[in-house]
Amino acid sequence: MAVIEKDYVKQAEQVISALPKNRRGDFELTTTQLRGLLSLTAQLFDEAELSLDSVLPQPLQDKVQYLRVRFVYQAGRDKAVKDFVTRAKLLDALQEIGDSREDLLRFCRYMEALVAYKKYLDPKDN
Repeated sequence: MAVIEKDYVKQAEQVISALPKNRRGDFELTTTQLRGLLSLTAQLFDEAELSLDSVLPQPLQDKVQYLRVRFVYQAGRDKAVKDFVTRAKLLDALQEIGDSREDLLRFCRYMEALVAYKKYLDPKDN
């Protein structure tokens, strides 16, 4: 998966560190908005974990494509979410998953790393 690097934790840190901040120094993207995106991936992660095959079954592939639609919708509703989705290359990453179980699991872990770094680096969350 070219969009999400093998060292996705470092990539997540770089994405969060580069997010725009308001005049008070707080991130424009809220933790709640980010957790909302993460929650959309949680069910997919659970289903992929249970799968023993390296190729995702078609229903799970369809859910990955629907997740892309949900991310587009959320990005369209809020500028901070759109900026985040773009900087993190989430739509490209979802497109690249295709039928790969490993890529889906890496995407979900990348999402978790993004949330973790947002929580860690956001002064109002500490």
